[in-house]
Formats: sequence, C-alpha cells, structure tokens
Amino acid sequence: MHVRPSGAVTVGILSAASAMMAGCGSSPSARLSADVTNRMNQALVVTRAAADAQDKVKAVGALTALSSIVTREARAGHLSDAHERALRTGIAQARRRIELDVEASQPAPSVQPPPAKQQPAPVAPGPAKGRGKGNGKSKGKG
Repeated sequence: MHVRPSGAVTVGILSAASAMMAGCGSSPSARLSADVTNRMNQALVVTRAAADAQDKVKAVGALTALSSIVTREARAGHLSDAHERALRTGIAQARRRIELDVEASQPAPSVQPPPAKQQPAPVAPGPAKGRGKGNGKSKGKG
C-alpha cells in the first residue's frame, strides 16, 4: 500500500483552517478570544504532528477536539455561519485525508510465552479406611 506523506497532504487543509481562524475575529459579531484561537491552533499542530507520525488515533482525536471547540464557539455566537462552515469543511477534509493517508495505529504485538501445561488439580482425600481416630461407635478391634 502506498502511503502519501500525510503531513504534506493535511498541511494545505490545516493551513486554510488556521488562516480562517485568524480571520474569525475580523467581524464584530464573530470574535474568538486569544485563548480559544490558541487552543484551536494547538489542535491543528497536534493533528499535523500525529499525521506525520502515522498516529491515526491521535490525529483524529485532535480533529475531534477542534470540532468540539468550533461547536462551542459557534453556539456562543463567536463564529459567523460562514466561518463555522469553513472550519467544519476543513475538519471534514482533514479527516478524510487522514483516513486515506495515515495507516491505522496498530498496537505492538505482544510476545507471550505459550501456556504452561496444566497439572491436574489434586484430589481431596476421601474418608479414611481402616484404623483411625474415628468418632464412631466402632473403634477398630472387634
């Protein structure tokens, strides 16, 4: 399977989203705080680094975090409809590229020793036969 350089593929989409975020504060009705913008940019940085490292789970997780921020900010009225749509489009495109270009993270195969041969469980001794210290009426000699 041919794997494209995921960082190069996603950088265009993520750069567009980043530029869009930078412009989000340009209209008085749609303003993002510096903290929100930093969190969104951090999610993009994590996405790109994870894609470069072929870590699909982490890359998709970072995009999910970015999507949550977009949802929260849009509901709060900090994003215009056009900015929200543009960000959602960029996130969706990045997800598709990651699905196509980044191989799924596979856990390292664990080396386990073969199971040891099972010893049969010891059998509990049954009632004693013969002479013993029994509590019955018969005490042996007859």
